[in-house]
Amino acid sequence: VTDFQPEQLLHECSQLFAEAAGKKGLTITVDSGPLHFSSYRGDPLRLRQILINLVNNAVKFTEQGGIRLQVSNAA
Repeated sequence: VTDFQPEQLLHECSQLFAEAAGKKGLTITVDSGPLHFSSYRGDPLRLRQILINLVNNAVKFTEQGGIRLQVSNAA
């Protein structure tokens, strides 16, 4: 467990798949609204692995359009 920045994590994951998405004509965007804190405490390695799996599947199974990664505070 450590401090991490959610927006940075999303940008890193989007960059990992930018080339594969581009080859399919897809866009990947990161949408982060205002967050309460600049960093959060958690397990960024596990969260990164979850995001990688989700984005990989999104690229694999999306035929057109784009993929949006979004982080926001729970209301």
